[in-house]
Amino acid sequence: MLKLFKNPPSQYRPVVLTGGDGPIVSFERMKQEVDNLACTGSSTCMPQQRRVDSTIGPQSHRIFSDYAARLGYVFSQGRRRAQVAVLQPYGKYSSPHISKFADEYLQMLYTSLAREHISYQCIDEATLSEATALDQALMTPDENYELLIVPPVTSMGYEAALKIEEFIDDGGRVMCCTLLPVEDATGYKHEEVQSIFAQLYNYNPIQLLTDFDSGKRVNAGQVNFPENGAIFVDSLWPENISPILRKIISRAIKPEVSIKWQGAECGDIQYTHISVDGGELFFFANGSDAPREVQLSVRCEGAPCVMDLETGERTALLNCTQRGSRTILLHRFERYTSLLVAFTDEPVMTIPSPILDDGNAFPIPGAWQCTNRQYSHTAIYAGVAQIPDFLRGQRIFIKVAHPIGLTEFTVNGVLVGIRPWAPFEMDVSALVKPGPNEIKIKIISNSSEPCQESNCKACIYIC
Repeated sequence: MLKLFKNPPSQYRPVVLTGGDGPIVSFERMKQEVDNLACTGSSTCMPQQRRVDSTIGPQSHRIFSDYAARLGYVFSQGRRRAQVAVLQPYGKYSSPHISKFADEYLQMLYTSLAREHISYQCIDEATLSEATALDQALMTPDENYELLIVPPVTSMGYEAALKIEEFIDDGGRVMCCTLLPVEDATGYKHEEVQSIFAQLYNYNPIQLLTDFDSGKRVNAGQVNFPENGAIFVDSLWPENISPILRKIISRAIKPEVSIKWQGAECGDIQYTHISVDGGELFFFANGSDAPREVQLSVRCEGAPCVMDLETGERTALLNCTQRGSRTILLHRFERYTSLLVAFTDEPVMTIPSPILDDGNAFPIPGAWQCTNRQYSHTAIYAGVAQIPDFLRGQRIFIKVAHPIGLTEFTVNGVLVGIRPWAPFEMDVSALVKPGPNEIKIKIISNSSEPCQESNCKACIYIC
């Protein structure tokens, strides 16, 4: 699977500019753009051209280029999967008031689905009309959907209405919201369209519209779950759907992913699912500027492994529990970090490097010197760390907490490496020695905030 993952072809590498005028963008910010493109279903994950500080060495360019190229290559080799189809009707609305309401409802629906980790794709009425209803799935050339969501509409094409009826008759699930169609958007079969939805949902579409216009409806949030799979959500306002959306959908289908933080779905973590030859890929990205320790639950067959987008290596997924077709694990996402998990037929035996333990931290005595410019700020931390002789042979890391930019690590006059984004840590085991060790940490920030000593705390970590 994905034989070129470690060294993807050159066409997947983004362009990074070092000359020209204007603000400088950090590699962390560009990585955010790449991750966001991936989570929204882009097939290339190629960010816009951005200018970076020309004083930053080529190693940072290579780290970002490798990361973006591997992610772009992965997404180009497969197709995005979704459990839910959201219909985008092209019919007219009976009034500007309803048109505005429907647009707000649809945007809130998209936002809520993403926050609740319900994978969805938008389809139009033409695609719906040509789909096949088989084995409780709505089958299109690109996807097999388990659930169709119809946002508030007052008109729909007769052929699309017939397909919804066929899908429900086959055992499928169709969730309609607030209003039901009263007109045929493509012809004159208005009564036929009304009759289809009246029989499926046991509501009078004209009466729903009349009550909505007059403000008589007060049962916002009521959900009707009939035995035939025709789900009706009577939500008067867009914000009413958000708190109950996952509960509603979970009664209709089994969501393939759950990401729990503090007892609820963590909306800061986005994800997308890609099918490739020989496996299934799940990409997760933390869009928050703070760490998130979450419980990931993924419903997928196969042996899970981690595909490292920075190194190109595949390692075993440790500390996970498999219950039937579900894989459950605890994972800490540092700010703006990501995780690519693959499920394949062959397990990976390579073990990843251990995670740093905050309990074994020793501060590095030293001082900061800061230089602030218009578009770039630099802070240099210089200090001496005492490494006890009894730590000989153990793994030793340097970690900087909460920097606001690219971090460069130097030990005893030798450049160890550069971290353009979190986690801001580096294995220095090969360069430190028992006794005093000169540590130099250089942070280059393209943020509007100047570098400050309070932003960063440098420590030696022992594993």
